[in-house]
Amino acid sequence: MATRRVEIGPTGDTVRRNIARTRQDQRLTLRQLADLLAETDRPMSYTTLSQIENGARRVDVDDLMSLAVALNVSPIVLLTDRTKSGSETVTATGLGDVEARDLWDWLRAERFPITKRLAESPVADPDADLGWILGRPNWVNGIADQAQIDEIRNLSHQLQRIVRRFDGDD
Repeated sequence: MATRRVEIGPTGDTVRRNIARTRQDQRLTLRQLADLLAETDRPMSYTTLSQIENGARRVDVDDLMSLAVALNVSPIVLLTDRTKSGSETVTATGLGDVEARDLWDWLRAERFPITKRLAESPVADPDADLGWILGRPNWVNGIADQAQIDEIRNLSHQLQRIVRRFDGDD
């Protein structure tokens, strides 16, 4: 049985375009980029790089990291469209259309972009919102131990009860 080729989604398309743009901005040939990648633990031939840039090959997460290292950019630079303003709409796999600044902030783990689906369905479980905060490494949030996490969770539940009471749902 033949396997179906996995299509490149909107983010994969953005990544391949950004790899080509960044390489060209740095005046690197495909062979030179391949040489830089040979110094990483994820070497790629220039033909593989050409396939990536032309959309004939997908970039996996390990490829993305090595390409970012070789190109001396953050992976976030390869994952986001180059736009003239943060208010421009971009398309990201799983999110759909969002403002460029919202995608950037989400990739930086600053905040979750408001998508149409999220805007139309209020979060019923306070732990869902809390997961956004607690999903980041504790050192990012300034959380030292499990007791602080428990305290944050408890405060979130209390706040949710107050909001429900205020809205007349409780």
